[in-house]
Parts: sequence; C-alpha cells; structure tokens
Amino acid sequence: MISKDEIKRLAELARIKIEPLEEEGLAHDFENILGYFDELKKLNTEDILPITGGTENKSVFREDEEIEDGFNKDLLINQFPESEKGFLKVPQIFSNDDE
Repeated sequence: MISKDEIKRLAELARIKIEPLEEEGLAHDFENILGYFDELKKLNTEDILPITGGTENKSVFREDEEIEDGFNKDLLINQFPESEKGFLKVPQIFSNDDE
C-alpha cells in the first residue's frame, strides 16, 4: 500500500500541490497502476519482438555541429540582455521555496 507520506513526497518531487483530500484517492490510483504492471509482468513475452517505434522511417535531420565561419559568438553575447562567463544568462524557472 502506498502511504500518504509517499504521495506527499512524490508531489514534492513533481513540484505540484496536492490537497489533503486528494491524497487517499491518489494513493488508490497508484495502487491500481502498480497492480496493472504486476499483471503485465505475468505475461509470457519470450517470442514477442520489441517494438522500435512502429515505423521504418529514418531521421532526416542532420547531427548538430558547431559552425565556425559566419558566426560571431561575441556579437550574440553582447546583444543578449545578460551574460556570465561567456554564456547567455536566462531567468531562473525553478525555485526552492525552502531557502
């Protein structure tokens, strides 16, 4: 059985707020999901080929590569609102409310 403390910890890791009334329902839902995985583990999959995406299509995109000529890194950094140690500095999107 999944405890309410485990539900609270998962909510903390996912950075979502769960109301106390939701905890029991979520614990029940997790139990159902994990029970389904237990059922799937019982299946004999020895002769089943793994699925590799369901298609034979190949990626048409090239690999990323650094372009040296025609690119001025300093010009880009100077046009950006903030930079630090040669990198573009962007606003923080995660915060730890405990600090």
